[in-house]
Amino acid sequence: MDLVLNFVENFTRVLKTFYISNFRAFLRIANAYFKQEKYEEAKIYYDKSLVEKRSPEALKKSQEVLDLNI
Repeated sequence: MDLVLNFVENFTRVLKTFYISNFRAFLRIANAYFKQEKYEEAKIYYDKSLVEKRSPEALKKSQEVLDLNI
């Protein structure tokens, strides 16, 4: 039983790291599009980052894109 619990704990840790990495990658892509004034693409990637992790930064930038009236 301990072996199973150890496996599950390690697997959970790996998944958590994977989601955080995806969040950061999507946020960086969105920021790059935003700086290029490609707001529709930026919105797509801000939304993808929010699926991975709801961060205040991504929420703020996503709202900022909406305010620009895409």
